[in-house]
Parts: sequence; C-alpha cells; structure tokens
Amino acid sequence: MRYRRLGPASVSEVSFGAWVLGGMYGRVDKAEARALVKKALDLGVNLFDAADVYGAGAAERALGELLEGWDVYVTTKVGYDFYGGGRPRRRYDEAYLSQALRMSVERLGRRPLAVLMHNPTAEDVRRSYKAFAGLAEAHADMAGVALGPELDVL
Repeated sequence: MRYRRLGPASVSEVSFGAWVLGGMYGRVDKAEARALVKKALDLGVNLFDAADVYGAGAAERALGELLEGWDVYVTTKVGYDFYGGGRPRRRYDEAYLSQALRMSVERLGRRPLAVLMHNPTAEDVRRSYKAFAGLAEAHADMAGVALGPELDVL
C-alpha cells in the first residue's frame, strides 16, 4: 500500500468507504462487515470514510465498533438532516452542524481526522463554511468539503 500526507497523518492512498455498512442495500451481516474491514486493514488501508446519513448513522456506528482498538484514521461527512424522519435534506446552519458533528463523533467513538460538508452547493459553502470550520475544530483535526455528483440517491 502506498501512503500520502493528509494534514498531520500518513494515510493510505486507498480508503475504505463505509456506505455499505449503513444497510442502504439491505441487511448488513456483521461477520461479513467484520471480514471486509479486516481485509482492508490486512491490505494496509488505514483511512476509513463514512457519512452520518449513511443508514441514518448506522455506518458510523458500525465503523466505530469494527475499528475499536485499531490505530487508523476516519473521516466523515455531515450536511444531510435525517434526524427529523422522512427524506434527508441538506442543512448547513450552525445549530444543525453542531449537533451533527457531536453525534458523528459519538457514533464513531473517536475523533475523526477530518469532517467534511457533504455535497454543499457553492452558495452553501460561501454562507456556512466559516462557521462549519470553527465548529469542526472541536471535533476533528481538519475540516473540508466533499463534493459529489448532484444525484438524488439519498
């Protein structure tokens, strides 16, 4: 495995994406999830990525449990409000981001290397990033933005 610097850390060039651990494709078998994570670790992966919205927190919770005791790095993303029930909606106001960051850290059981705003628009970044970065300092080593395709998949 090859590694690169990401802020203060040396992280694997390949990360493990935890979407599948959220159960969004169906029931997650714990033994299979454990085997997937173990294989990634055996291959030298030391960077694991999640988002609070993946399975309404289930992916972060599973990742936290599966990585307990391992000296690895985790990143996560916030910005889709799923707490009120119904379809998740983008939300980047300071009160929501504060709650989302706190809950993510609790589910992960560790301080993430980075927390990212999940698929914000350019206007969301202009309006909210400064407050987000300030909030993120209390919960992670770095803050950033995760941009993805504009897909209605959540």
